[in-house]
Amino acid sequence: MNLRGHKVAYAVLWLCLVHLLFMNTEVWAENKTKTMPLDSKGSKRVGKGELSLRRPLLGPSSASLEAVSKTSVPSHVSSASSVTVSAFDFVTQSGRDPTLSPFDVQFLKGQQSAPNRGPVRRRIAKRTPEQMIQLQGIVETPDGILAIINDNMYKKGNVVMGVKIVNIHGNQVIFEHNGNKFTKKIKVD
Repeated sequence: MNLRGHKVAYAVLWLCLVHLLFMNTEVWAENKTKTMPLDSKGSKRVGKGELSLRRPLLGPSSASLEAVSKTSVPSHVSSASSVTVSAFDFVTQSGRDPTLSPFDVQFLKGQQSAPNRGPVRRRIAKRTPEQMIQLQGIVETPDGILAIINDNMYKKGNVVMGVKIVNIHGNQVIFEHNGNKFTKKIKVD
């Protein structure tokens, strides 16, 4: 597992623990306010549809829950009889999800704006034969003058990529394609 996978695993584990902690605390606090009948042995019975009175193994006491609920009341609310505290309502000061890296946030923003852009097509410019032909050199042999074009040797009258070689002389080759003539010269560095 890579480093990013470990971060995600720890974040999920942390969220599960926080969820269990607060869910058990809410059930316990909710059950604590209920009155439940006692059976003949003096223990509380849990009937159909009732919640059990189990206190979570970990979690705040009822006093700390009351303190949190009193301090969590917004200033615009004059009196609140009960305020629920949820682990999922937590907002960081920066407003960023702590389980996402800055790269993930940037990627998600790009994904959200992708439907608005529509399909993206790359325009591949069609290259003309003149652009594709690379004159690399000219060689004089006993059979005549040859041009080295795209790593192959050609003589006057040969066809390269649908282009006819009209003339080879000095440091240039004259080509003809669809009735149009063009010249390629050897590039000297």
